Amino acid sequence: MANARIRIKQKYIDRPDMNYILGSKYPTFFVNYSKGIADIFDSDVDYDKLEGGVEDDIRLGMLGTLSYYGVYGKFLNNNRVYFMDAAHFNGNKTSFSGFEQKRFDLLDYYTYSTADEYGQVFLEHSFGGFILNKIPLLRKLKLNELAGFRALYVPDRDTYFEASFGLEKLGFIRADIVFGFDENGNTKTGFVFGIRGLIE
Repeated sequence: MANARIRIKQKYIDRPDMNYILGSKYPTFFVNYSKGIADIFDSDVDYDKLEGGVEDDIRLGMLGTLSYYGVYGKFLNNNRVYFMDAAHFNGNKTSFSGFEQKRFDLLDYYTYSTADEYGQVFLEHSFGGFILNKIPLLRKLKLNELAGFRALYVPDRDTYFEASFGLEKLGFIRADIVFGFDENGNTKTGFVFGIRGLIE
């Protein structure tokens, strides 16, 4: 496996004890390559998987922060791919979530697993109280509003989408209402709640 991450004009402070990364106004690009090699240590897998994508957080001042992550992947060779080596996507069939960025809150765990090509897009906007802070009584609760959109493409399945709207307290306690739908008009709705970062 080989991974590379590129961020243009990355700024940092060089101190004697360590380097402090300050970030960049440009997004981060990444490339990941995985190889399954047959006949090594009794292995019989044989595949090549390449994926690349981009991610960033865009700060919009009083309007909050928009975070995005997009990735496209493809098995260049899938001569022998076992279930554990296929591309799996972060689904959820419970009402609990850790609210990590690369997730689908209503997706079956393995319905979209593939040894072909795939694409994922994740968008989430944190309003930072921009809306609720304008309402006198609600302002005292110091809640953060969030809106998200997610999409998953796999060739032999209907493209799957999710839209979510949520509230967050203290930066980590959160609850969302989620709408899932696909190209054929199949829809589902659910509620998820939990603590950010607790479930990975």
